[in-house]
Amino acid sequence: MESEETNNNKREKQPSYMNLEGLYDFIDHMEALLDKLTSKANQLPKVDEKGNSECPFAEKLFAYKEEAVEMVKEESKKLRPYLEMVKEEVERCHQNLEQIRVDGSNLELYETKEEYNFAREAQQHELDRFIGLKKTLIDLLIRKDELLTMAGEEKRKWPLGKPRRNEHFDPEAVLNAVLDGNSDPLRDPFDPAPLPSRNAHTSEVNSLMSLGPLG
Repeated sequence: MESEETNNNKREKQPSYMNLEGLYDFIDHMEALLDKLTSKANQLPKVDEKGNSECPFAEKLFAYKEEAVEMVKEESKKLRPYLEMVKEEVERCHQNLEQIRVDGSNLELYETKEEYNFAREAQQHELDRFIGLKKTLIDLLIRKDELLTMAGEEKRKWPLGKPRRNEHFDPEAVLNAVLDGNSDPLRDPFDPAPLPSRNAHTSEVNSLMSLGPLG
């Protein structure tokens, strides 16, 4: 089995952000970023070569997509270091299992053999866990490459260079409001002031009539 000193030396060479305890959180984080990029890239409206579109906030949607691309590129730099770390753990488990097998073959006492069987089962369980993590990380690398290629297609690029965000208008808020059924179809999405409701108008008229004849 590998010595504790050898394992400690390997850990010292790893980037500061890398540890097995944080690997599952990183995987969840990476999957969320890839899901976000998929959504942004698939919500882009059609635009012509001059940036004209039926969607009034097309440029901002393209800007959101570019931001999602940059986040994926930045965070995905950690994928391969994590994968190498997991590969080392897989190798360590294989070596430990082989050592347990060799040592166990020379045992005579039943109690000692039982202890080695428990150790072998525990090490096999750990090996299976790391093999699963290795597959997950490889799948994330493949998905990342495919998504970045898709997001970089010519039809998904803003035709006038780098798209700019209009900070005075949030298209996501409008889209969410439409999906939730909370938006007024008569309201201009660029106008922050909501239109008065019909109920408010009726209430105000009734209040006026309650005053009686005027003049």
